Amino acid sequence: MAKKLEDEIKYFLNRALVRGYDNGNGYDNGNGKRIIKKHNKHKVHYVDNIPTIITAIKGQIAKGFIVTNNFTLESTFIARVGSCYAHGLTAAKAHQDAEYKHLSGVGAKEHAESVKSKGTVTAMDYRIITGACEQGVDNFLKRAGLTWEDAITISEVVKLTRGYFGHETFKKLLGLT
Repeated sequence: MAKKLEDEIKYFLNRALVRGYDNGNGYDNGNGKRIIKKHNKHKVHYVDNIPTIITAIKGQIAKGFIVTNNFTLESTFIARVGSCYAHGLTAAKAHQDAEYKHLSGVGAKEHAESVKSKGTVTAMDYRIITGACEQGVDNFLKRAGLTWEDAITISEVVKLTRGYFGHETFKKLLGLT
């Protein structure tokens, strides 16, 4: 990887801002999830706890690939708005989701109360409460064998999302910490 791109990646992924940035000191994050450091000679960065290869950056948008469970690559864009990041299938979608995350604190508490009263959580509920991006949730659902329509118990969500983006926020807003 060219030195210039490495520097751009470091700036884009400013460690003080990135949630889920891997420091490269381990193979397992403590939650049983494997930490991938390299894939086909490309450095893997953890953006919102999603293994991501970054190949280009222009402004606040990066282009790259998500490393899937079976080590195939899924094309992605990553956008940064403030201290929030989001993956998306297009640059516009990534930017839209990063803005969504940035603004998601509004109404999240009220939605968490609604989820607590019904006792189950859908993927959209999780997005609203945590500010998770659509592609990140979609990636998680595939890994977990779930769909957007599935409703699972709050305790199952806590168990399944350990080590993923939004886990601590979800627990906090539902009063589980």
